[in-house]
Amino acid sequence: GKHRTNRSAKPHITMGSRRTRVSRLRALYRVLTILSLTALAVHRGKVRCHENAVVPVLRSAKAVQLYRYLSTNRVGGCHNGLYGNVTFCRLSRCMRSSESVVSFDGKCCRPAETRAVSLDRNRASEVEISFIIAVQNSPIRTSQVILELFVTSSAEAGRVEFVIVDNGSTDDMYPLRQQLGFLYAHFGVEYTLIQHDEPMGYTRANRLGIEAAKGRFVALINSDAFVSPGWLTALKSTLHGRAAAAGPLMLTDNMRISEAGGLVFSDASGANVGRGHSSLESRFLYARAVDYISAACVLVSREVYDSVGGFDTIYGRGYYEDTDLFTKFNAAQRKVVYQPASVVLHEEGNTYGKDSRLKRHLMKQNRFKFFEKWQDYLQKNHCTSTVGANVAAIRHLFPRILWIDDLLPEYDRDSGSVRTFNVLKILIEMGCYVEYQASEKREHGLKYASALRSIGVNANTPGIHENLFNGETACRFDIIVIARKHIFDRYSPVVKESVCGKTPIIFDTVDVGFLREARDILSARSESTRIRDVLHSIETKPYLARVKQSRDRELSIMRQVDHVIVVSDVEKHVLDSLLRKKVRVSIVSNVHSAQILDGSLSCENRKDALFVGNMNHPPNVQAIKWWFERVLPVLRKRDEHIFLHIVGSNKIEELNKFLRTQNSQSYRLYHSISVEDLMDFHKRVKVLVAPLLSGAGVKGKVLSSFAWGVPVVGTDIALEALGVTDRVHALVANDAESFAKAVGTVMHDCHTWRTLSQNAREHVESRFGLKNTENCLRAILEKYRFHDTTQRRCSLYST
Repeated sequence: GKHRTNRSAKPHITMGSRRTRVSRLRALYRVLTILSLTALAVHRGKVRCHENAVVPVLRSAKAVQLYRYLSTNRVGGCHNGLYGNVTFCRLSRCMRSSESVVSFDGKCCRPAETRAVSLDRNRASEVEISFIIAVQNSPIRTSQVILELFVTSSAEAGRVEFVIVDNGSTDDMYPLRQQLGFLYAHFGVEYTLIQHDEPMGYTRANRLGIEAAKGRFVALINSDAFVSPGWLTALKSTLHGRAAAAGPLMLTDNMRISEAGGLVFSDASGANVGRGHSSLESRFLYARAVDYISAACVLVSREVYDSVGGFDTIYGRGYYEDTDLFTKFNAAQRKVVYQPASVVLHEEGNTYGKDSRLKRHLMKQNRFKFFEKWQDYLQKNHCTSTVGANVAAIRHLFPRILWIDDLLPEYDRDSGSVRTFNVLKILIEMGCYVEYQASEKREHGLKYASALRSIGVNANTPGIHENLFNGETACRFDIIVIARKHIFDRYSPVVKESVCGKTPIIFDTVDVGFLREARDILSARSESTRIRDVLHSIETKPYLARVKQSRDRELSIMRQVDHVIVVSDVEKHVLDSLLRKKVRVSIVSNVHSAQILDGSLSCENRKDALFVGNMNHPPNVQAIKWWFERVLPVLRKRDEHIFLHIVGSNKIEELNKFLRTQNSQSYRLYHSISVEDLMDFHKRVKVLVAPLLSGAGVKGKVLSSFAWGVPVVGTDIALEALGVTDRVHALVANDAESFAKAVGTVMHDCHTWRTLSQNAREHVESRFGLKNTENCLRAILEKYRFHDTTQRRCSLYST
């Protein structure tokens, strides 16, 4: 059949008089009334692109049900804390309300100063996302989906367009055209309407729609899908990584899982992971590479789509066309990723009916076509259909690692958590399967679990779980990592008795505890805290007897494991000496990369000093006290008035007791600020002070400042194991007089400031960057030569 293409013309928007605007809105209401939709309550919007524009947005009862479910059960990026500080999540408050209207006022859409809906954006910028909707009849449902997409994309994307392919509709599609025209007239949202006289099948319709699209990314979406706030941002962030296609967690009408990624077996049969299970089960809520994603809702890189040849039209009216497309992606080594931070409700079966002869016929016919085309690839790379879905779903990932620690990594609270989070992320990017088990539960745990899951880590519910090592799954891990000595004491009996064969066990020290404990005591007694002196004192000083016991216990743990991880070359040297190199010790340090300095102030426009630290850590409290009691008086004598921003978390009330005795004009204390606020501090403060008198390991606060180009004044302990040179990368000072002088130098000498800033950024990138950490991790894994084949991956577990 012939088809006609109607494109929106170049935007030429004239609102006209108030009477004209009112008549346009009345026309829209007549359309909605004809469609038997819920009566709309009209709100005066405060849309920046056009003053006084009234924007009615329909919310169906089913959409309201979805948003309430997500909010009540804390599912999806906007509700589990993952996007808690992102403005677009304000939309969710409107979308889950019982009102029939979402109005574009200041409460419900992203503020104009960040990324408001604007005609200027739609006129000037390139199209970021093209929404492709192939539709056959159902103008009501399609109009509603378009409104849903417009609401969310206005807050979560740049310029968008709609490409609607009318696949031989017999219904009057006038309401759909009116809806598109309304969005174009009031917001400059361009659209392409491709009308075909006869049905041509969904494969060809989608292909035709993509060919007409102009966006960098293409979003295929069915007219029977309901999107939720945050769905698009989650998929976009996944594609900005190494993925070429990303799909959401799809729920059914009863809010159970419809699809958590798709599987294809070697006989070309398929399965939807998690189908029928609760959407609250954590084992289905982590991002991972998949065989395919249903074209009911998927975001695709247009460049990769074109490079693999797009949809194959041999699949006619539909079924297996998406499976074929994403098999092409996988065969070309372009990742297809399931991202559960994005949530979509899918009313299944509206295309052909929920159990029709036509559907069964198409499935059988196209499965045969698919098998004929991909038989060799399937036999080589896919599991047989007798293998359980839980095994086949992670066959892409190898080796399989269990990581056990005390808490979920709280990446916005402490340096150790930042390190752990980044190490886990690198392991995922290397193709490993990582399952994370936290021993204890803390407030806001869902936020941190969701962050891990969004990058691909299977984060279990905190607590000791015997089923991690029961008979059926004893062989499912290739490596087990246990962090911290008290966690090792708690878990090692279960691990050692239950693992299959000789599974390597790695002990992550996080920091070498006995060194830190000894330094705390020695610094309080004003004794030397140099490594050589500390080791000698542990052996000879009676008041360090308890530290000596702690050292012996840590060394005992290290002798029981296959590998030890430390964070610095200083700690490696100490342990190699004490263990006589009978245990493998490797360095996996903190992970930091030089940051983009957009928006950062110049030296001349900066002011104030910054201290960052977790107040659960005694050396940080000790450092603050030393600053106020010893350094600040010297600065005042030098007529230096330095204001200190203290950014900390945990047990702030204990520090407050001390700070109340100090001049409130010289500091401000911040409790648990956001990551964004900490970034802002680094863009405007002049110096980071690190007056640490005790401690061990690598100081994340120092490396973060290096990454942002903020010069650091610190003690030997603060800068230990960083490989820095005094007056090249930072200023080193160990007494109050020299510390105050160094701070004054950075505050007033912009030549020194710029030299330190540039050198620090280059140093952190070369020594602590992602590539360096990846090389360290690869070196560790290569020591354990795993025999990796598809057969082994598919038969690793008992099914």
